[in-house]
Amino acid sequence: TFGSTAMSIYNEFDSVDTLAMMDLHELTKAIKKTVRSSYRLPKTVNDSNNQVLAISKTNIDSLESQIAILDEQISKLIVLIHNTLRYIKGIGIVCQAGIVAEIGDIDRFKN
Repeated sequence: TFGSTAMSIYNEFDSVDTLAMMDLHELTKAIKKTVRSSYRLPKTVNDSNNQVLAISKTNIDSLESQIAILDEQISKLIVLIHNTLRYIKGIGIVCQAGIVAEIGDIDRFKN
């Protein structure tokens, strides 16, 4: 569940990476400061807030799962199409598929 303190922490720091890279003592002080300045949500609001966050988390998990499935399918299909894009460092399979889909048949271009 996400209470007001957790939400304050999410608002206080730019990213999870910022938290992960912080000195432990500095992080502890920052969290203590955030806890002291946060407020408790009323139970009805807190329950609603937790429910919305839980639904959002479920949606994110579902979308990540769908992305993984699509990436796997793209990987299987793109190897069937002969394209030189696969030899260019930094162009991933998804980008290759997008470029190939936009261009279509390369033979339709004169040069």
